[in-house]
Amino acid sequence: MSVGSILLTYAICFVPLMVIFAIMPYIGRRTLTFGVSIPSNVFDDERLKKMRGSFAATVVILGVLLGAFSLLPYFLLDENTAVLLMTVLVFVYIVLFGVLYISRFRKVKAIKKEEGWAQTAPVITATDTKFSAHKRSVSALWFLLYVVIIAATLAAGLLLYEQIPEEVVMQSDFDGNPTRMVEKSMRLIMFAPAIQAAMALLMGFVYWMMQRTPPVIDPEQPQVSSIQNAKFRYRWSAFIVFMGIVLILIFAFMQLTFIVTVPQSLTMWVTLGSTAVIVITAIVLSITTGQSGSRIKIAKTKDGGTINRNDDKYWKGGAFYINKDDPALFVEKRFGVGFTINFGRPLAIILFVGILAVIIGVSVLVSVLAG
Repeated sequence: MSVGSILLTYAICFVPLMVIFAIMPYIGRRTLTFGVSIPSNVFDDERLKKMRGSFAATVVILGVLLGAFSLLPYFLLDENTAVLLMTVLVFVYIVLFGVLYISRFRKVKAIKKEEGWAQTAPVITATDTKFSAHKRSVSALWFLLYVVIIAATLAAGLLLYEQIPEEVVMQSDFDGNPTRMVEKSMRLIMFAPAIQAAMALLMGFVYWMMQRTPPVIDPEQPQVSSIQNAKFRYRWSAFIVFMGIVLILIFAFMQLTFIVTVPQSLTMWVTLGSTAVIVITAIVLSITTGQSGSRIKIAKTKDGGTINRNDDKYWKGGAFYINKDDPALFVEKRFGVGFTINFGRPLAIILFVGILAVIIGVSVLVSVLAG
């Protein structure tokens, strides 16, 4: 394996995680810090600022160290063992990130209690009855493009079946050398369309979930935060549709490689390049938009001394929302960007388990169809 390929592996596995983990404390709402609700006028408290800075620096240092350690086996062991070790180290990195987050979460809770922010700051919950009037998502008709691409992928495989060689490359190393071949079959033709359909289902679910998550409105600037939240959802709905199209096209390209001879190096770069576009777009969108659209400049705003939704007791570790009295199935996350489910609602849990089942089913399907 070339040095360039090794460094590319590192860039794919660790660099995106380092960036995402490091920016998380900075892209949330100013009424939250490490999953704890606070008055927005204390967001820049020196203790909280130092905590965010040390958190970002620590996750970057850990990423560099673990990534560097994961590179050594490529020079000392075989490629398969090296890839396995890097996978393990990525998992270790995620666990360490969780440990660091929980430690900061507990420290912020302690400071909040010590300063009496929950007692001295008024708690106000605001809603916007006209929120649905805002344009909150791109048209769902874009999902028809998914259907067209999937149908074209399947049709190409069926119509050009005779042109497929008796053995097809299913896996290659980073140098473009085939490492796994499978025999031509109708099962092989169904591989890409089946994965595309599963991806379309997942993207559709996320799109649907975003539209049904109640917005978090800042009571001190309800009109501004309502517009920000609507723009936040619109941008991410566009990203979801875009990501789905890119992923489905990747597998359409894979189907094409079964039919015509395509250099393995080109296949690798198309896959990696497309993935890089998705990851970079997600990072840029997170930085420029923020959670709930908090980083979108609509008008000059002023931090106040109120606490918006002082419902820390329902957020376990600031990450898991459990409130059986809240009818909402989905809620906006408290750390980072995105949405999560209300684990206090059985239907939400069923949906969550269903999505996990789809992901696991896709993994099994990949192994069966590609076997």
